[in-house]
Amino acid sequence: MDLQSLTVAAVSGTLGAAMTQGVVLWREARKSDKDKRYWALTTALVFERFALTCAHQLEETRLFQQSSGAAGSEHFNLPVLDALPSGVDWQALDQNIVSLVLSFPLELEESGRGVTFHYGVLGEDGAAEYCEGQIRDRGAQAVQIAEALRAKYDIKPLRLNVGWDFRGTLHNAD
Repeated sequence: MDLQSLTVAAVSGTLGAAMTQGVVLWREARKSDKDKRYWALTTALVFERFALTCAHQLEETRLFQQSSGAAGSEHFNLPVLDALPSGVDWQALDQNIVSLVLSFPLELEESGRGVTFHYGVLGEDGAAEYCEGQIRDRGAQAVQIAEALRAKYDIKPLRLNVGWDFRGTLHNAD
């Protein structure tokens, strides 16, 4: 074999290996993007489910107040946030979004402590009023986190066809 043939073979082999590696990296990047979008979608749904529960509790409280206790119910606990998706590479995700997601359970826990404190100091009426405010605030915050996730990872907004604007319930302070 002459030098030119060896050079062509070496260059061809190197280019082939580089192209193969490029295809592998491209596939991994696409898979990583899909994984990020799937995480964002499942996480957004966790926060939207929480927000819906908050809105339902606020409606139950409103009904309780309007009916002088004959219907609906007062609440002395905030809803429970479902578990966040597991197996997540948090470092590979947008850190501003990760900060919102991971700090929310702490804020929720602290809101619960506030309700307990108000119950001990002010009794049922004070605790119910405080809890209502915390349910509204944490529910609205959960909607904001879900919307940020959907916007960042290019996922369509949640559109529930239920004839009820749960977001409006969370933002109305009547």
